[in-house]
Amino acid sequence: MKKIFTIFLTFFMMLTMAKAECSRSEKLDLNSKAANVKANYELVADKIDYEDGVSNIEYFVINILNITEDTYVEVSNDFYDEVKVYHYSDTENGNVRITWTDTDQIVNFTIKVYAENSTSCGGELLKTSRMATPRFNNYYYLGICNDAPDFYLCQKYVTVDEIDESEFLEKIDSFINGKVDKNGDEINPNENKKGFLEILNENKWYIVGGAVVIVAGIGIAIYLKKTKKQRELGI
Repeated sequence: MKKIFTIFLTFFMMLTMAKAECSRSEKLDLNSKAANVKANYELVADKIDYEDGVSNIEYFVINILNITEDTYVEVSNDFYDEVKVYHYSDTENGNVRITWTDTDQIVNFTIKVYAENSTSCGGELLKTSRMATPRFNNYYYLGICNDAPDFYLCQKYVTVDEIDESEFLEKIDSFINGKVDKNGDEINPNENKKGFLEILNENKWYIVGGAVVIVAGIGIAIYLKKTKKQRELGI
């Protein structure tokens, strides 16, 4: 009896080891499927009806696309200490839509794609991608932003940390006065302004060539005119 049990146990272990072996061809196939798993977000504007009126709201929808029966996805972020797992059975044709209503701060999402346990590579991490949703900009509705609608700190949603009002006013003043561009990068006032001698030096060969052509043209014109006059005089 003990011998039969040992044989059965050995056979079971061999089957388990065989199933656990992740072949190169299957790993390549799974990597290809994982590479197609994409993540993006969209801003959604909606309305909520109340007894005393209507409230306009905005929120993000996180889209996880192209999950297959051989892969599953773990989604985490730095706002909540939790991990959501999505298998193909949780999706609509391989796609997941996650509603995200916390728009007051930048949130970083991490999306990890794993091999399903139904494959011989079960549980193996195949791909990691990251994405961030922007935060609502509290300065968006300030009147001064009407004078700088393209400035990055006047957009409705931004991907930079919040700054105090004095720093905001200083930055937008720099933009309005042409000291920085719409992305907040400093503009060098001398970048596009070159002195006469610098321009002359950069284009000296064109200038010399042009002068030679002009002088040669004048010389030929004088020569032809002189020759014509000599013919008329019979010289």
